[in-house]
Amino acid sequence: MADIHDHIFDLFSFVALGKVTNETFDVIDDPEGQHRILPIQYVGDSSGGTQVEARPLRLTLRSSESHEAGDVYRVPAGTIHRGGLKRGPAVTVLATERVPSIISPRVIMGRGVPAPPSFDRKSPDRETWMNITSIARQAADGLL
Repeated sequence: MADIHDHIFDLFSFVALGKVTNETFDVIDDPEGQHRILPIQYVGDSSGGTQVEARPLRLTLRSSESHEAGDVYRVPAGTIHRGGLKRGPAVTVLATERVPSIISPRVIMGRGVPAPPSFDRKSPDRETWMNITSIARQAADGLL
């Protein structure tokens, strides 16, 4: 399973191959909570300025869904969620729709876990993008 997080855009996912899961969570202020929010701040084309918020949180599972090849599902902007594989490999195609009212994206961290360092979010150059799509095609051909 991936990290628990949200997005600044509505996410639409088409499952082309395999089975995936999507879990959504409610975030509740709780002095005994075992999680904290890490808001991501963007500086130009890179993420940076991350800082874990001080207040402890508790997560409660709101929903857990499974999706298989041919399904389309939506994760609205600002929804705390995580996705994962149901079993075996999967291929999904994502489309996003920007929602201007949502602020910084957030990642949920375990209490006491240090914030990760900033990382480069620049778009790949054309050659890198061609390599990525070539690898994805080869992987998909091997799965079909």
